[in-house]
Amino acid sequence: MRRRVFISACGVALIGSLQGKSSKADMDELQILLALAEVVVPDKDPATWQSSTAADELVSRWRSLEDSRRNELKTALQMLESEAGNSFDGKKFISLNKKQRIALVSRLLDRSEDFASNFSTLRPLIVRSFYSSKLGFERTGYRSTTQFIGYPEHVELAEIWE
Repeated sequence: MRRRVFISACGVALIGSLQGKSSKADMDELQILLALAEVVVPDKDPATWQSSTAADELVSRWRSLEDSRRNELKTALQMLESEAGNSFDGKKFISLNKKQRIALVSRLLDRSEDFASNFSTLRPLIVRSFYSSKLGFERTGYRSTTQFIGYPEHVELAEIWE
């Protein structure tokens, strides 16, 4: 009997953790987080933080945070949303253009210590997500030294001299 209860509890936990089983509030917070990522790590491609490996990496890192830490950071996202509504006639943070988002984040950093402390955690999370994704590797020109095609030139020259 205990085994069945354990197995069913594991099944419920797995089903609850599957992507796509998020509530509307979670999806809204992820959209705000991705919009904030456009401010923190701007890119020439507008789809970078909407549908790319960088966005997937950020969402994965966000979901892997402890619930207590994620709830603390959600307050910063909620502050962005409420400040956007107050400053821009009820608009949502995700509907603002890049200049408006930058101004809003700067204003909150100056005015709110709570936002500044949470932002100091959000910013590295976003930056690490970008630069550890495949897209970040491509943007920086990183080439893995263990994954090359063919032989390096010095190996080919060494064979000639033998």
